[in-house]
Amino acid sequence: KGMIGGQVADLEATAPHPASGHPLPAARGEGLRGDARPEGQEIHEGARREGQEIHGEARREGHEIHEEARREGHEVHEEARREGHVSSPSPRVRGEGARSADEGQLAHLEFIHKNKTGKLLTASVLLGGILGGGSEQQIAALRHYGRATGLAFQIVDDLLDQEQTSAELGKTAGKDLAQGKLTYPALMGASAARERVASLLSEATENAARIGGPVNYLGDLARYICERRS
Repeated sequence: KGMIGGQVADLEATAPHPASGHPLPAARGEGLRGDARPEGQEIHEGARREGQEIHGEARREGHEIHEEARREGHEVHEEARREGHVSSPSPRVRGEGARSADEGQLAHLEFIHKNKTGKLLTASVLLGGILGGGSEQQIAALRHYGRATGLAFQIVDDLLDQEQTSAELGKTAGKDLAQGKLTYPALMGASAARERVASLLSEATENAARIGGPVNYLGDLARYICERRS
């Protein structure tokens, strides 16, 4: 009986695995489980540490984005408050001539564009800078870049609406004038508007160069925005 029992145990130990057909000693499975346990713990600990780092980084970046949005919102509020005073001149100021009126309208137009297209472009480049871990100097350069490029975009839009045909633009040309909208060419003339665009392009490219980096297309993007014909 003891001999038979021993033979049965030997057969079980060397029985072929159902899938592979190779013998799988009983002790082999125990060894695999023993080796896998510390490896599994190491993987778990590594994943936990990575998760903590990602969470901490996301919190820091979220805080930076929140602070930047708060700062931009405060600037818009302050500009709007000042604009409220500027755009409601006294009767005495209103009578000081067309030049003062045009300057007031130009300030009002810049206020609109800086806080519409300007803020959209500024937010876009700032988010990239914050998430990319940019320095304070780089973030400041991105802010100046976004504001200059956003305003330039709108002035160029005004010029193209006046100078290009509907076929060239891919939309109805002359619509701003027909609707009586405030535009840069109408307030300061096309030549002066072009000079303003050139100045804003210079400001944008200078700030793009301050950002640096091996892959930096911001200067090229600003030139495209300012030199486009449609």
